[in-house]
Amino acid sequence: MVPRIPMILTGLALNSLRDSGYSLAAALGEVIDNSIEANSNNILVRLEEDTKGRGGKRHIHRIIASDDGQGMDPETLHHYLQIGFSTQYMSTTTIGKYGVGAKLAALNYCRQIDVWSRTDDGDPWWHVCFDLDSALEEEKKGEEIGVESPTIQPVSDDIVSFLPKGSGTMVVWSKVDRLEERRWAADANALRVDVEKELSRMFRYFLDGGIHITVNETKLLPHDPLFLMKGTWADKVLAEYYARGEKKGEKKLHFPATRIAKEPIKIADSIATLIVTLYPREVARKRGLGGDELARKLRVPENEGSISFVRLNREIN
Repeated sequence: MVPRIPMILTGLALNSLRDSGYSLAAALGEVIDNSIEANSNNILVRLEEDTKGRGGKRHIHRIIASDDGQGMDPETLHHYLQIGFSTQYMSTTTIGKYGVGAKLAALNYCRQIDVWSRTDDGDPWWHVCFDLDSALEEEKKGEEIGVESPTIQPVSDDIVSFLPKGSGTMVVWSKVDRLEERRWAADANALRVDVEKELSRMFRYFLDGGIHITVNETKLLPHDPLFLMKGTWADKVLAEYYARGEKKGEKKLHFPATRIAKEPIKIADSIATLIVTLYPREVARKRGLGGDELARKLRVPENEGSISFVRLNREIN
C-alpha cells in the first residue's frame, strides 16, 4: 500500500505564496495591525537600503518594525510565525483574526523573518526565526518544516537601537529580494514616500487618536481623504500654501470639508455607514486645477473615483 503523503509541501507552498500580491504598504500594515492590537503607542518602521547594490541595482535589503506594546511571552512568540495561529482567531472585535497576514506579507518581500519580544523591561529579549531557504533545504531532505522554540538571543549592534526601552516587539525582514530600485518605484526614497502616503491613510484614525507611527525619520500625519480630521497632512500642506497671502496672526490651520451625507446602510446583521464630503473651497479652488502641484501634494488625483472601506477604524481597501 502506498503510504499517505503530506497534503501540503510546506516549503514549496510558502515559496509559491510569495506572490500573494501585497503592496509594500499593505504588507507593513499587517505588522502594524499586530502592534496596535498589542496596545502600542509608538510604532517604528525602518527601510534600509543596500548602497552596494545587487546585480547593478540598489535595493532595500532589510526592513525593521518595532513597537512598545505589551510584547509576547515565549509561548505566544513561539507561535507568532506559525501560519494560522492567532490569539484572536475569528474574532469580530479585532483587526486581525486569521493568523495569516503578517507571515505571508513578510514572505512577499523577504526570505528570513526574525522576531524579538518581551513583556517586561526587566525580562530578556526572546527570539524566534524562520528562514525560507533553510526550510526548502530541510524539505528536500524529507524533514518536517517547523519553528524552533524561542531562545534568549542578543540583538546585533546594528539594529539594537531600534528595540523599545520597555516591553514590546521587533520584527526584522532580512534577505529582502524584491525591492530593487525601479521595480516598485524609481528609487528607495520614492518607495519610502509611497509607503508613508499609504500608511498615513490606512491608519488615519489611529494616528488621529494619538498613536505615533514613524517611517525612517518621518512621523506620519493622518491623511484623511474626507478632509474632516484636524492636524492632517492636508492641513499642513494647505496652511503652508495659503500662509503667503495671510497677515500675521490670521493663519488658518484647519480646512474642513462639508459633510453632505452620513447614512447607515444595513447589510444582513451588520450596519455600514456611508460618509460623503465636499472638498473645502481651498482645495477645489476653480475648475481645471484638479491635477496641479497643490492637488498632487494633497493626493487628490490618487483619491479620485475611490471609496475607502474602513473596519474597526482601519482602512481595509
